Amino acid sequence: MSKQRVPAMSVPKSRPRPQAPKTRKPTHSRPSMSRNRMLALALAGAGIVAAVLIGVSLLGRGDGSSSSASTATPGELPTITAAGLANLKGIPQNGLVLGNPEAKATLFEYGDLQCPACASFAGSSLPTLVQTWVKSGRVKLEFRGMDFLGEDSTRALRFVHAAAEQGKGWSAIELLYANQGQENTGWVTDDMIRAISNVLGLDAERMVAAATSTTWDGAIARSDSQAKAHGVSATPSFVIANPGGGSTLIEGAQPPEAFTAALEAATQ
Repeated sequence: MSKQRVPAMSVPKSRPRPQAPKTRKPTHSRPSMSRNRMLALALAGAGIVAAVLIGVSLLGRGDGSSSSASTATPGELPTITAAGLANLKGIPQNGLVLGNPEAKATLFEYGDLQCPACASFAGSSLPTLVQTWVKSGRVKLEFRGMDFLGEDSTRALRFVHAAAEQGKGWSAIELLYANQGQENTGWVTDDMIRAISNVLGLDAERMVAAATSTTWDGAIARSDSQAKAHGVSATPSFVIANPGGGSTLIEGAQPPEAFTAALEAATQ
């Protein structure tokens, strides 16, 4: 189970003090050159410059191209690992809810899209839970995203909310976890969002804009309040809501078997 981290305050780096201008010692002047000698040197210098310019011109035309005419090509988008999308195939996505909207029980996941333990769970235990409980229609899975780890968390979560409006919220979650970078390194770049959007068939520029939009910040704050109400103190954490009331809290990237008893009780 990953623990919430409190970032340490960094000490601003000191800027180098501007150095006082150095005083130059007076130098003795040298005797001036004669006008004729100065004129000869100037003419020689002009000839050298002209020869260099002609040489550069000939080199530029040698193969019909010039190095100054070349332009930098834009970098390629990141390569996206997308094998996990197969686990979601054929399962309805409604907002951030995966599975049958009328399912008897609900499994809530509280996760931070930067959390390494959350990504580990998504790649190991989640596929089994989805195939066993969600795909059968007995349980629906709802993602309640948190962004306590930093700015990349917020950008990723806004993108997920925007994708959810297009019926691709859980697909975006899967790809962000599968292609997760190191915490707070700026890995949720515009190009990362474009690359994932292209895989999902979403409007890439619209999704990039969503990452800096405050449209979904109210929903993110509600997830945080719900997490506190459920006693969630770390990610990933899971709450199994029983139809008749009450709930079960499971903390950490647990194996699928850790959910069995509570899910069976909730679906009776």
